[in-house]
Amino acid sequence: MSAISDLMAANLLRVFNEQNRRRRAAAIRAIYAKDCFFTDGRDSVLGWDGVHDTVDRLQSVHPGFVFQATGLAVAHHGLACQRWRFGPREARDIITGVDVAFFEKGSIKALIRLR
Repeated sequence: MSAISDLMAANLLRVFNEQNRRRRAAAIRAIYAKDCFFTDGRDSVLGWDGVHDTVDRLQSVHPGFVFQATGLAVAHHGLACQRWRFGPREARDIITGVDVAFFEKGSIKALIRLR
């Protein structure tokens, strides 16, 4: 698995599934570029704080839901795609989608979430 593929999986587990705000903030700083862009069809945000606020909102709207990667991420020339499913632990496939990320200097510069 490539470093980019590892970061795509870590994004789901260490950022979007993380309930502890301090650990999530550290993961965002480790995975995302400071001036990153994120959009999920509902919100479009810039920077680490924007990603953090988006995760807070998502977790408050869907308490107890978790992301799970569906297979390995596919990565090539700084672009990566990761399929996922999202839902309660016992039924994680209520919502499915794919993250498309653009990497710059080993960090996510932009992430587009499609569902």
